[in-house]
Amino acid sequence: MQGFRSTFARRSHQLRAELVACGLTPDDQTVTRFWLLGFLRLCLPLALGTAKVITGLSRDRPVGILTALLIATAIAGLIGLGRQPHRSRTGSKAIEAARQANTRAARAPIPDEFALAYALSGAAILSGQEWRWVIKPHGASSSSGSSGCGSSGGDGGGGGGCS
Repeated sequence: MQGFRSTFARRSHQLRAELVACGLTPDDQTVTRFWLLGFLRLCLPLALGTAKVITGLSRDRPVGILTALLIATAIAGLIGLGRQPHRSRTGSKAIEAARQANTRAARAPIPDEFALAYALSGAAILSGQEWRWVIKPHGASSSSGSSGCGSSGGDGGGGGGCS
């Protein structure tokens, strides 16, 4: 398992470097700049709101709503900061062009196009297909009451069993 992880990590770093070189995903400096600007944009309203809360408290004014709004702003801002950009504008344009060029495959793929359809449309494309087991949560029972333990993969490979 360790060999798989190291191989996967090495290949994913190589792939990311290739995507950065093509301009399809942002480099580390751009991601850092994105995070820093977002943080600064978050600090300004929080600082002004905190000053208003302090002023309101010193004048014996109600500040409960303002305090709640400050907390909501902080939570929303931190959630927004946690979401890093994973593709550049060029990458977004490339994905949109691929979606337009492959609309039929994205909506109704033939078996050879499942990987492309999944890449363009996400896991929802696999529902209703013979591959729906891919998006079925582990441990969820099927409608026939079977737990799915010990099932075969269909290509001669044995199923795992339950843990």
